Amino acid sequence: MTINRKTLILVIGGTAAVILIALGILWYINRPDKTKTVKNLFGILPQIGESGGGGGGGGDTTIPPGGIEEEGGTGGETDGEIDGEEAVETELLQIVKKPILGATLTADGGKIIYYVRSGGKLEMIDFSGGAAEQVSPLTIVGMFDVVWQDAKRRSVVSYQEGTTVKRFINTTATTGVVFLPKDIRSFDFSPDSRSLAYLLPKGDATQLITATEDGKTPRVVFETPIPDFSLLWIAPKKILLQSAPSNQSPGIVYLFDTGTKALEKIFGTIRGNMTIASPDGAALLTSFVGEDGRIALALTNQKGEIPKTITPPTLAEKCVFTKDAKTILCAIPQNDADLPDAWLRGDMALQDQFVRIPPDTLVAEGISDKTQIDAINLFLSPDEQYLFFQDKNDLTLWRLKLK
Repeated sequence: MTINRKTLILVIGGTAAVILIALGILWYINRPDKTKTVKNLFGILPQIGESGGGGGGGGDTTIPPGGIEEEGGTGGETDGEIDGEEAVETELLQIVKKPILGATLTADGGKIIYYVRSGGKLEMIDFSGGAAEQVSPLTIVGMFDVVWQDAKRRSVVSYQEGTTVKRFINTTATTGVVFLPKDIRSFDFSPDSRSLAYLLPKGDATQLITATEDGKTPRVVFETPIPDFSLLWIAPKKILLQSAPSNQSPGIVYLFDTGTKALEKIFGTIRGNMTIASPDGAALLTSFVGEDGRIALALTNQKGEIPKTITPPTLAEKCVFTKDAKTILCAIPQNDADLPDAWLRGDMALQDQFVRIPPDTLVAEGISDKTQIDAINLFLSPDEQYLFFQDKNDLTLWRLKLK
C-alpha cells in the first residue's frame, strides 16, 4: 500500500503538533513560577494554600483586601504592616457559620460551647470547626445576650419576650432554670464561679446585690445614685463599676471591695471609657476618648496609676490578655470615627486588623492584614495557639492561628 504525498504531510504535521502540545504541558507543570497550577485543567495538582498529606494550610496565599474567604478560611503569609512591622504567618478560619451567642471554652478547655441565636440550643464544637454536638435542646426565643461563669456550670441568659426583657440562670447539668429579677441591668459571676453579682434599680438608687452562683440568698452590699453602671467581677473581692461609655459625656470607673465595702475611684471625668482586667485582676486596660476626640488606649494597675499608652489604640472590649497577663492581643479598627458611640449603637461596622501587644514596647505588632471582620468576644485556646472571636456583623465564630 502506498501513501500519497499529501497524506504523509498530514501525518507528519499531526505528530509534530501532538509532540509540541505534550512538551508545552510538561514545561507548564515544571516551570520555575509555580504560583499557577493546572488543577483546573486536569485536577491532579493542589492549589497553592491547600493542605497536602497531613499538613494544614500553608502556602503563599494572602488575606485578600476585600475580605476573608468563608469556605475553609485562608492560610499563609499576610503582607499587612502596623508601624513598620511585617505581619507574620496566619491562618484565619470561620468555624461556626451561623449566628451564635456566648461562645466560650468548655470547662476542660478542649472545645467551644455556645448558644445558637435562632432557637437557643446549646451546642459544642471542636477547634477545627467540625460537626457541632448538641448539649441541650432547650428552646429560647428572642435571646440576645449570654454571660458564663469561669467554671462553665452556669450561664445567665437574656432574652426578650414582647417588650419585656427576662433573664435566667441556665445550667449545663440539668434542664432547670432560675429566673432573676426582671429589672436587673448588669451582672457577672465571681472569678471562683461561686457567686453572682448584679445591679438592680430600687427607687432613686441602684443596688449592687451578690448571691450564690444559682441566684439564691441575695443580699444588698452597696447602693449608688448612678443609674447606668455596669459591673465586672475582676478579682475575688473586687468588682469594677463603670458608667456607660460615651464620647459626649464624662464617665467614671470605681472599684468596690466586697469584703471591706470600700469604694475607690479609679478614673473620673473620662469620656468613652471601656475597661477590662487581666486574668488576675491586677492590670486594667482602658480605652477612652482623648483630648483630640479620638480613641486612646492605656494600661494601668488596679488603682489606675502609672498609665502606659498603647499604640495604635482600639476599644478595650476588642482585646484579651494572655494567661500570664503580660501580652495583649487586640483587634485594631482601621476606621475609628465617632467611637465608641456609633459602634455601640450599631450605626457603623469596624474593619479590624489583629495585633499582638508585647509588654516591653506596648506597640502593636501585626499578626493579620486588615479584614472586614468587626471582632468581639475575644478569647484564647488553653495553649494560646489560637485566638477565637465573633464577628459583630453576623455573630459567626472565627479562629486565628497564632505563631
